[in-house]
Amino acid sequence: GGRSARPEEVDIRVRQWAEIQAYSRKLSCGEFLSLAKSKQEGVEQTLNVLADEFPSDAEEIASVVELLQEAPAWYPGGSREMRESLPQYKKLEQKIETLYEFMQVTNEMRGAMWLEGVRQDPLAQIVHWRDSFASRNQHWRTILLTGARSWELLGLPVDENLLKQSRLYLCQLVRAFCDTVLQEAGKMHGVFISSKCARTSQVKGRLREGMGLIVKALPYACPGDIELTSAELLRMGVSLAKAFAGISTQQFVNFVHRHARQEICTHFEEMLKVLGLLKEMVQQVPSLEISAGTGTIGALPDSGELGSAVYSCCVKLIEHIACQAEEGLGSPRELVLWMMFGCKYVNQSLESLGAEGVNERGVQQLLESLYQTENLLPH
Repeated sequence: GGRSARPEEVDIRVRQWAEIQAYSRKLSCGEFLSLAKSKQEGVEQTLNVLADEFPSDAEEIASVVELLQEAPAWYPGGSREMRESLPQYKKLEQKIETLYEFMQVTNEMRGAMWLEGVRQDPLAQIVHWRDSFASRNQHWRTILLTGARSWELLGLPVDENLLKQSRLYLCQLVRAFCDTVLQEAGKMHGVFISSKCARTSQVKGRLREGMGLIVKALPYACPGDIELTSAELLRMGVSLAKAFAGISTQQFVNFVHRHARQEICTHFEEMLKVLGLLKEMVQQVPSLEISAGTGTIGALPDSGELGSAVYSCCVKLIEHIACQAEEGLGSPRELVLWMMFGCKYVNQSLESLGAEGVNERGVQQLLESLYQTENLLPH
């Protein structure tokens, strides 16, 4: 309402802004200023309504969000001026952010309920799945793990089924990633493990990455209300670790054992990282207990073969150290460094195997061979 503001009454900065905006909208300067004034009044009215209550209807929410996102265009100084001239905007800012998040996240969730097929080299395809998981996990995590509490507090309409489907979708992305990596790991024999090979290093990196994704995805499956269970994700983690240990042991036997101490230690350190990821997995599932008896591996489903593989890695390393000592290879300092790494490695492996796993596998002999090796060291 009211008369149009006459351009000469408006300072130069506003006038320049108005002229540019008017020109792009094919209006006169006066018409544009009147339009901006009525739009600003509309923003103010909307904020007054929001101060009392937030919309609970999806269409209403969409129109409020659209109006507020367009609003800065009607102020010469953009969003900064809008904030300064509307004290109630500052008061409502957190809630408005939640409203934006609600729109963005629910739209993303509705648009994301499908998995693309393998379209190229499988290792390139899974990078796409990993990145999809990473960005959505970042945007959705708080909402999914709190049951959209912040939305409920504002009275926004929470679609429980959509949240559930989104948790399932994220777990499916991780499963697709892990299934494909395991298929690739199955091809790692012959030339792939007989000497240093970029493809094998890549597969091993992806196996570890898959375990990291499982750690992040487990809380989505833990409520037990989606068709992909936490037990299934844990089994997959066990398979990834087993594949990693298998490739690692083969590489060591075939060629790594000929390398210098530092390279061999780095090779086995990777296995310790895998044990660390297994521990993190168990910690994500409240119903699983890591006791001294079971250790990490005993707490996981179908993990017998994995226990054997971890034990086997230990044996290989200790035998190698014993051989170095017996043959007098390396300086006394070198042998001491070997022993220190051997002890660290055996301790972390035993912690993973737990007391029950340790007794089963005659780890006593392993420790004895370690002590014998120590006796061979020059005193």
